[in-house]
Amino acid sequence: MWLLYLRTGTKMNYPEELKKIMKNYPDDIVNAPGFHNELPLAEGDAYAKGQFIDEWGCIFGNRSEGIIGEVKQAIVPPADEEWHDTSRIHIVRIAFLKPFDVIKLINATSYAS
Repeated sequence: MWLLYLRTGTKMNYPEELKKIMKNYPDDIVNAPGFHNELPLAEGDAYAKGQFIDEWGCIFGNRSEGIIGEVKQAIVPPADEEWHDTSRIHIVRIAFLKPFDVIKLINATSYAS
């Protein structure tokens, strides 16, 4: 059974073996490139040892190379279950979606469930 995606640790630790597998079994699922109006606010490398801050501002701690670490500081504190303090939340806008298109998308997905 083949996974739908490859973990970064696999690419880092077994590059030659992975090349052989990919030669015999090429990807049939591809990702679309990202399009941003503004650059994401991420800092660091999500797959490296140490600290990483994602696009939302969550702080991760990572003890191992090749995997994404554990959330150490979320943008909404765990004690704030009702999300009263949303001052640290920001939405990264995507260039090809206009505000009206986002509303249509939200409405369409809400009717689907």
